[in-house]
Amino acid sequence: MATSSQPTQEIRQIAKLNGKNWSSWRYGVNLLLEKNRLNRVVSRQELLPPEVSTFSI
Repeated sequence: MATSSQPTQEIRQIAKLNGKNWSSWRYGVNLLLEKNRLNRVVSRQELLPPEVSTFSI
């Protein structure tokens, strides 16, 4: 089972969007969303699962 600090650490590894790094930022965010199976939720193709809806960063 993952610890609650793991998602925060993964997010910190993605460089902040600064107007010049769109493609690398988008790639990192997409990888993180896919890893956590949230890409379909973000694209509104499916609803947020109940176990994730209580997740907070």
